Amino acid sequence: MNDLEKERLAGRFRPSVFMDEKEPFALVGIGYTVFEEAAQSPSAPRRIHPASHGGQLCIEYEYYYDYDIQHLYDLEHLWVYLDEERRVCGCECSFHGMYLNAALPGFEFSDKNLPLDEAGRVAMYVQPGKHAFLPRPELFHLFIDFRESCMEKAGADGILAPDIVPELPRHSQQDERMAERYVKEHFCFVPSEKYIPGGSDAPLMPWEKLQRMIPERIAAELEKIREYGRKLM
Repeated sequence: MNDLEKERLAGRFRPSVFMDEKEPFALVGIGYTVFEEAAQSPSAPRRIHPASHGGQLCIEYEYYYDYDIQHLYDLEHLWVYLDEERRVCGCECSFHGMYLNAALPGFEFSDKNLPLDEAGRVAMYVQPGKHAFLPRPELFHLFIDFRESCMEKAGADGILAPDIVPELPRHSQQDERMAERYVKEHFCFVPSEKYIPGGSDAPLMPWEKLQRMIPERIAAELEKIREYGRKLM
């Protein structure tokens, strides 16, 4: 499959996502990687097997935000599996370091218990502030700190610097402390639990392009945080 075919396939099956109407962070971009055979994910610590769920192909979608409500830098994932007839036959999602099967009984537009919309695309909900995916929004309440993470625990994890983006700028412990204060002051919110379509304006691109964008965006946000810190002195 050539690059143009991969781009068209990723666009055709781009999932529908629903976000809290008070979500403070815009989805910056969505990367994609198409797997025609088993291989290591370029952006997550797992190996992808397209044959899972009876699939022939797997599209990995990488969702990037500058912030999670508790830290600078956030990357989440959906894996959409397609059968020989190019129909969705499976879906997996990232959830706080875990990878979950998105199939649950009772979805109207699926014969495989998958969360699909009328167009046959995956439809998933985004955890307020944290951006983990689940197929039903009420399941976010399984996360013990569902509300606290968006309020008194906002900014608690400072700055993330994962190895999958090797060009990320260096930061200090002072930056970590200022990031916590900055996030708490600027983004703290109470989830409405009213979910609306979101991320439709976010560009879709190959993972390699999104990966190259991230260091510059993090550097820009770090400068905002440092300027905020200087004003506090």
